[in-house]
Amino acid sequence: MANAINHCSRPWLGRAVTTPLHALLGWYRVSQERAELRKMPPERLSDVGLTQREVDWELSRPFWQAKRDV
Repeated sequence: MANAINHCSRPWLGRAVTTPLHALLGWYRVSQERAELRKMPPERLSDVGLTQREVDWELSRPFWQAKRDV
């Protein structure tokens, strides 16, 4: 019971743990997607509507830039 009270009275503690965890998971997901892009043959890229230039741009971005700019 005391643990539930402490958890509810300190919501910042949960955010302090989950926010960095979400960032790490996002970076990992994007790195996996970029690895798949790197392996795609040109004909498959055109099937999904991407050009080689777009793929090269995405692959040149730093890992921490997980958000997509459309």
